[in-house]
Amino acid sequence: MELLIGGTRPLFSLPAYGLLALASLLTVFSFRRPDPAASFHCLLVSVVFVGMILLRCFFSPVDYLASSDLNLVLSAAMVYLLFALILTGGKLRLIFVMFLLAIGLIHVVTASIQHLRGERFTLFDFIQPADYGLRATGLYICPNHLAGYLEVVAMMGLSIVCWSRQNIWVKILAGYGAVVCFAGIVLTGSRGGYLSTGFGLVVFLVLSFLILRQTNRQRMWLAVVGSLVVAGVLLAGTALVISKQYSLKSRAERIFTKQDGRFDLWKSAVEQAKLKPVFGTGAGSYQYYARLFRPAQTQADPVYAHNDYLQLLAEYGLVGLVAGLAFLFCHWWWGWKVTKQIIGEHSGNQRRLQSDTLALNIGALTSVAIYAVHSLVDFNLHIPANALLMAFVFAMLANHGGTMPLMRGAADRASRCLKLALPAIAIWIMAGVLPAWPSEYFSEKARIAYKEERFSESIALAERGLASDQTNPFLWRYLGQSQFSLAEVMTNSPPAQALFASAVKSFRNGLKHYPQEQWLLLGLATSLDGLGRFAEAKPVYQEAVRWNPTSGSVHLYYANHLRLAGELSAAEAAYKKSLELSWSFTVYHILEDVQKAKAASGQP
Repeated sequence: MELLIGGTRPLFSLPAYGLLALASLLTVFSFRRPDPAASFHCLLVSVVFVGMILLRCFFSPVDYLASSDLNLVLSAAMVYLLFALILTGGKLRLIFVMFLLAIGLIHVVTASIQHLRGERFTLFDFIQPADYGLRATGLYICPNHLAGYLEVVAMMGLSIVCWSRQNIWVKILAGYGAVVCFAGIVLTGSRGGYLSTGFGLVVFLVLSFLILRQTNRQRMWLAVVGSLVVAGVLLAGTALVISKQYSLKSRAERIFTKQDGRFDLWKSAVEQAKLKPVFGTGAGSYQYYARLFRPAQTQADPVYAHNDYLQLLAEYGLVGLVAGLAFLFCHWWWGWKVTKQIIGEHSGNQRRLQSDTLALNIGALTSVAIYAVHSLVDFNLHIPANALLMAFVFAMLANHGGTMPLMRGAADRASRCLKLALPAIAIWIMAGVLPAWPSEYFSEKARIAYKEERFSESIALAERGLASDQTNPFLWRYLGQSQFSLAEVMTNSPPAQALFASAVKSFRNGLKHYPQEQWLLLGLATSLDGLGRFAEAKPVYQEAVRWNPTSGSVHLYYANHLRLAGELSAAEAAYKKSLELSWSFTVYHILEDVQKAKAASGQP
């Protein structure tokens, strides 16, 4: 997933889910191995939280949108259970962290090339990242997601340097990886990344200070002074780099600004939450409710709320938010409890105080604190790669690989029972999720072909995808859009009419599975216009306007329909509304033409 834009499209995430399912299925051979038990409290809140998410996914309005959350939660549960119940050894986990740091280096090398060249450099030709200028995306599609990955692995590397008992060469490698990842965060220009990384460093220093209080005070103050000096050097170097780059400097200066579009997205999520405050409006529903509630100044299509807490509240209600916060706080509390036990066992002996378990625990506690802040302004937990990374972090807090006083009994029984969940989820993924991959493959190919105006090829690809899965609304969308585009350029009326009719059928099939999707609604309406069936098209346009009342583009489509239908007065009002929402000289000139035509026809 890290190499494929973080798995943000099912085409790239489903194969990784399949590999996780295979690993989970193979755990049946280790059931009888006496692994350390995980915290009963952590396992309990995890079961409640995951169960609630799954239940809401099953009863969500749009199955296709809900499937993204469903598949992600199941896969995160596999990662969590794998590391909380099976892969509990400190050495194995430390090797995995070093592997994550190596991936971080690949990200930062790619990010450096992107920043220096100012171009969308990528390792793979078939991936087309968005253009963020000098802001680096690494192998992700968005700089904010890259910052969300680097901040965690950088902090884990820093913790290994300070608190592990590894030899000097391992610490040098971990330290080098951490410094490079911190540099990569600077290149992302992510304001949320800057805030959360700064907060994480403070948390790390505070935790380290509390641990060092158990040693002699001379060493404690020496470490405090050294940490402050190092922190000062890092901050000064970061400030210098940012000050020399206009794009980064402008981003840093706008960390706190009332003009940030996130505020509008948050307000939309709050309005959505008011509709069904207890259980929410359903998984993935923010995508279309945000269009309903967004203000006029937000013309970009909102997909995520840029706040994981508010999106959880909007889609899963107060029940989901409380369960999510309980999951977060319970794991942090247990991780701190484990840390205090380790400190108590080795109090006064700094050499014995350092351990791989302590290093991983401090790194995990800091990572959770980082995401607690970053999730206020971004949506990293909706990015599969970053969500699975945090599942690994929470698993380390749930089970540090040792024993705790009074932890046997219920914890042992819960751990043994939940080991059975791993092969069960694996079978679910293999039987119910992976068969959707061919349709996602052809859907992505059809999308690219349509974007590049290879309409006949897009039609063929969409039809191949629909042969395996007819519930994917986006396959129907690309099929209908390509059929409509071909019909538009035809001069021969009968074939064009046939394609318009096929497009109508395609869009209607897509709306069966996603009735709120604006492009399916507009596609159906414009195809009906192509057939001259204006009376049928009008209520479809009105439905699109109802779901997206502040979109200048949607009002423009409706205005064009009214002009074609000869309703010039209504078209004039619709064009004026479109201009009010999104100014365009082209639309302004069309409005002038409509006004002249209305005057010539004598319409009031």
